[in-house]
Amino acid sequence: MKPRQRVMRGLALASIYLTILLARILSWRWGVRLGRLLGMAVYYCLPRERHKTLKHLTLALGNRLSPLELQRTARACFAHLGMGFFELVNLPRLNQSRFSELIKIEGEENLSNAMKEGRGVIYIGGHIGNWELMAAVVARRGYPLKVIAAPIYDQRLDQLVSRYRSRFGIETIQRGSTRSTRQILSGLRQGCMLAFLIDQDTQVEGTYVDFFGHPANTPTGVASLALHSDIPVVMGYSHRLDDGRHQVVFQKPFTLVRSGQAGEDIKTNTAIFTKCLEEVILKCPEQWVWMHHRWGRL
Repeated sequence: MKPRQRVMRGLALASIYLTILLARILSWRWGVRLGRLLGMAVYYCLPRERHKTLKHLTLALGNRLSPLELQRTARACFAHLGMGFFELVNLPRLNQSRFSELIKIEGEENLSNAMKEGRGVIYIGGHIGNWELMAAVVARRGYPLKVIAAPIYDQRLDQLVSRYRSRFGIETIQRGSTRSTRQILSGLRQGCMLAFLIDQDTQVEGTYVDFFGHPANTPTGVASLALHSDIPVVMGYSHRLDDGRHQVVFQKPFTLVRSGQAGEDIKTNTAIFTKCLEEVILKCPEQWVWMHHRWGRL
């Protein structure tokens, strides 16, 4: 790691810990407000991230939104992420009553019925809304949950997020580690819910499928696992509502395409999953992580 990069990461981590301290002092309401302001500040202070966000929004939604609307969406995206961080670090402070007030759940029967089959559930989602809050909702509702996640660029930050998950009884399985396959199979044998976020181009086996009109390298592990194990696949997501609450939605299990051609079936089902995520993102585009290089270097 270059010295400048090391310094920048150190400063970023120090800022995160300072933000955590402020979050513990402030009320939930004022903490979220401050998070919004900090997110907006990051938008203006990091021109490279701002440029990437606007570039990707234009690539995906340039035929739907005007240049002014694209800029507003980009700013709202950073504000949303700032609010989401304050919510994450404050989640353990919420009692059950307050937690229930903040969350509106729709379609839980789709998840509970799938879990009742006793084979576990493959849950798929994306970096939409507050995905960490959604995981906490699932765990608080009594579903045994294991999250398969790519390691964060800074080990200290990665451990921090894992600790917050563990407070709700959520186990983190590090994607690509030597133990990950064994941990995933063990989770299925235990009848757990395994959560995969499949909306990013990560260093795992994937295939190119359409995403907002452009080919995007997408992980195929979920489709491969589902086709080989015959385990229910449920998609879920969360959205921030105008009144400050969050809506958590569980969709009906997918009916997988099975033509008998293994390679084609994996790609076809991966494309179906991705299309569903695209439709969810279109509902609230400002609540997705547009700064990610989803289409490589397009």
